[in-house]
Amino acid sequence: ASPCRFIDLSPCDRIDLDFDAMADFTSKRKKSPPKNPIKSALLAPKASHYGFARMFGMLHVHPDIEIQIFKDENAAWAWLRAS
Repeated sequence: ASPCRFIDLSPCDRIDLDFDAMADFTSKRKKSPPKNPIKSALLAPKASHYGFARMFGMLHVHPDIEIQIFKDENAAWAWLRAS
């Protein structure tokens, strides 16, 4: 089974991906869908992290992947643990 995912963007000082690079990345990811429905929690405490996470979420739409963006790590983990 595919596990749920926690992605912590807080260590990133800068993100050097533009829209085209993100679109290419998410297009490749869609070709390897999860074996089961999953959740992906993106921890984005800064405005720059949030913008990157929103772009990822908008481009990575898949019926078996639910993506949520959080500023608080505890809230992200609580959401992942909830069924």
